[in-house]
Amino acid sequence: IWFSPAPENLGTTISLILDYKIPGGKLTEFFTKMPGEDPKSLAFTNLRRLKCYLETGEIATIDGQTTGRDDEAKAILKH
Repeated sequence: IWFSPAPENLGTTISLILDYKIPGGKLTEFFTKMPGEDPKSLAFTNLRRLKCYLETGEIATIDGQTTGRDDEAKAILKH
């Protein structure tokens, strides 16, 4: 992982080179990609979390937030 100044002094660029071999071969690789648990997806997710943390001091989540759905509207439509 490398940290370097972004062009025109507009922040920092983070670069990552990841070399991995998943135990179990292609079959295991296939099953880890489906839920996003493969190394490439995990690296991307963790780099996004790092970016969020470095910019805001916290990692944004949706835990405890409502879905935004109006349950009363659904009840009216069902009748």
